[in-house]
Amino acid sequence: MIGVAPRLLIAAMLWLATQLAHPAAGALLAVTSSTGNAWNAGSLQPPTGVTAAAGCQLLVLGPQVTVSWTATASPASGYSIRRSSTSGGPYTQVGTVSGAATTSFTDTSVSSSRTYYYVVQSSASVWSSANSNQARATTPGLCL
Repeated sequence: MIGVAPRLLIAAMLWLATQLAHPAAGALLAVTSSTGNAWNAGSLQPPTGVTAAAGCQLLVLGPQVTVSWTATASPASGYSIRRSSTSGGPYTQVGTVSGAATTSFTDTSVSSSRTYYYVVQSSASVWSSANSNQARATTPGLCL
């Protein structure tokens, strides 16, 4: 027969596991930043002012799209760049960058004469923000 103390320990471990697996559901698990501010999945904000500019790669014959944004004020540790060929998504991750101050990504996996739609998500630990505003770029037809 299990005593009271082990049962409480097991219950606490199960509760913690559910919070780690689904932090947004309870938002009870918080992380304290280096400045002493507590935050959780609900406080991670997406970057703003996302833009996408199409052009040609310099040393390779092919198009590229450079996605830029304004860093978020929330404690992001990096960003996830997502792309769709349809306005509004669904979006597929095409890259990640690390560092809160990193504010651009160049997508070289695009095709000529195509329109692409991009959103960016902030990330920190196991959390991701909502999508940013959507940006659109149409790649050139010919890159020489």
